[in-house]
Amino acid sequence: MNSGLEPEWSAAGPLPAMQAHALWAETYDDGTNPLLALEERAMEPLLPELTDKFVLDVACGTGRWLARLLSRGAGYGVGVDISQEMLQVAFAKPALAGALVRADCLTLPLPSTSIHMSLCSFAVSYIPDLAALASEFARISRPGAHVLVSDVHPEGHRRGWKRSFHWGGRAIEIASFAYSMGTIGKAFEQSGFALMQKMEPHIDEPERIIFERAGKLSMFDSIRGVPAIFILDFQFAGRCCDPSEKK
Repeated sequence: MNSGLEPEWSAAGPLPAMQAHALWAETYDDGTNPLLALEERAMEPLLPELTDKFVLDVACGTGRWLARLLSRGAGYGVGVDISQEMLQVAFAKPALAGALVRADCLTLPLPSTSIHMSLCSFAVSYIPDLAALASEFARISRPGAHVLVSDVHPEGHRRGWKRSFHWGGRAIEIASFAYSMGTIGKAFEQSGFALMQKMEPHIDEPERIIFERAGKLSMFDSIRGVPAIFILDFQFAGRCCDPSEKK
């Protein structure tokens, strides 16, 4: 089970995110990750009206969220990721034809003030410079645009959960930063965003079947009710002025 919900270490230590996702890409969509299922269940109701809107999936991976955004009526969508292997899986999905770009999320190949809604799923903990990420979201966002950010909950880190998956019969841990929600919120607020909503979903009955199929119901019982992920809903009010620019 590609859960990231138990203390697991690879023999060689954590892999950098680029290397890890090159290995993970082939099985990322296999339905064995309860955190992805939980995120989809919790985030779907937060999506705003998307008809004719320009949407962006940052660190889109295999394009699972971009496909959902387009199916909900988005007028145009773009998925950006640095991992060629993840994008190869996304490219195979007909709904994403012409909507994918390989690029760094800190230098998005998009015009300023162009995006109505952005999403960054389980990726912020791989970014070493939160201020630069938030600034780039601010650059491409229209006034009033929403940005949804999700990742593993700090409570999971406290319990020893690792960003991990199984490959070649062993657990692969992914190197990541254990940012607090407050640290992420501060970075976005300093770039002109307001936190509109914070969610801390926990594993529950809808995810039971994933644990059951993996033969890990005992794990399900031990973590049920524990905050497993967080979702932050930011809205862009306008870029804050740099004090050094004031006359």
